[in-house]
Amino acid sequence: MAEDSLVALFVPLVVLVVTRLCDTVREMDLIAVHGQQSWRIPFIPGSARYGEIPALGRFTYIHAANYLIFTAVAVWLLFTPVPGSLAWPTTLFIAVIWALYPLLEVNEYDRITAHPFKQIPDSYRHHSVSVFANIGLIWWASTPMMQSLGVLETVLFGGVVTLSILWGIINFLNDLGDEILAVKEAGDM
Repeated sequence: MAEDSLVALFVPLVVLVVTRLCDTVREMDLIAVHGQQSWRIPFIPGSARYGEIPALGRFTYIHAANYLIFTAVAVWLLFTPVPGSLAWPTTLFIAVIWALYPLLEVNEYDRITAHPFKQIPDSYRHHSVSVFANIGLIWWASTPMMQSLGVLETVLFGGVVTLSILWGIINFLNDLGDEILAVKEAGDM
């Protein structure tokens, strides 16, 4: 009973916080701030595309923070024993809001989708796939089969989930940076 009340209070509070953060970043002009110094991530090997995050001002940090907030809520909902079947519908509700979040936070999507070849931006498509992949991984981690694994397997799986979350954030930001650059070069300011 107390867990139901906690979920009923906590989930709307989280949605309110991320919505307020969404309002903050929506007011930013990402086209104007694009192209400044990019943020280098030294511990990610591979191509420059995944080793650098395009400079999008504080949008980069707020988007990453919101992504991590949504991840924490999903983990909390799926790992906290909630009586009845409240955890799954609430997690799916959070996942849908999480998947739709870039449409609310990126004001430039109006300009990106104005081009005939970008009806659904790559950044949004990749973000949505990443969200549901991460929800699936988190759900799988919450199953009794995964919880009965040893320490090494649990740590390895946690590493996979962490890399998946980082990949989701970095891939979204890189795709969004490319789309904003295309709009900027096309002169649609």
